[in-house]
Amino acid sequence: MYYITLSLHIVNLSLKRTPIYRLIRWKVTPTMKTLIAQVFGKRDNAALVSGKPRTQPRGRHLLFEPLEERQMLAITPADFDAIKAAYPDLNLTAMSDYNVMEITANELSEVNLRNAITEAGTTTQDDLIVVRTTQAQNTIMLSGSELSININAANYGSITIVSLGEEMLTIDANQKSRVFNITNSTVALAGLTTTNGQVIGNGGGIYNTSGRVTVTNSTISGNTGTSGGGGIYYTSGRVTVANSTIAGNTAI
Repeated sequence: MYYITLSLHIVNLSLKRTPIYRLIRWKVTPTMKTLIAQVFGKRDNAALVSGKPRTQPRGRHLLFEPLEERQMLAITPADFDAIKAAYPDLNLTAMSDYNVMEITANELSEVNLRNAITEAGTTTQDDLIVVRTTQAQNTIMLSGSELSININAANYGSITIVSLGEEMLTIDANQKSRVFNITNSTVALAGLTTTNGQVIGNGGGIYNTSGRVTVTNSTISGNTGTSGGGGIYYTSGRVTVANSTIAGNTAI
């Protein structure tokens, strides 16, 4: 009795990236033997169905390749509509216009936020980074280095960082660095608390050079610059602030 054994790649519909493989065997019936001969040639596939070793490959071969892995989109159209409703000053268009990235509350970390910003610098679409929060998980503590954004919008689009959840996202520099350093980029921040930035120079919270920055539904507080602009400082470009609180910042 002869069998054909196929290895099939089953697409993993969970959020995990690990592929699943299954082995499936079919008995070679006379009907299948005839079908193989008709499709692939009787002489070329005689060894395949007879079980005898074939000394020289000929003709066409049946090849099975693993499918490309797919991930379910985590941010749903309903989530996107909720973001548009919460932050109307962002003037978001259609969801399909953006490369949408999600950081879940369980994935909340400085590394993941930096990785998302880095990815935004490689795509030609406008990027939307959605950070989910809960009452217990809503803070990213920087380890001593500012979040640098230097993405040429003409080539790689804009970058928007928003929080989605029960609490605003807090980015805390722990008085070890500036929070955001934005250069030549189009950046929007929504639903964020920028705090505890401290720098020898200007702009403990946000420093902008030749960028277009929008801050909405946010708080900038508790930041210090030794020269000027404890909360926000920009040398050129544009900064737009809407429905936000800027308070308790210090310029020494």
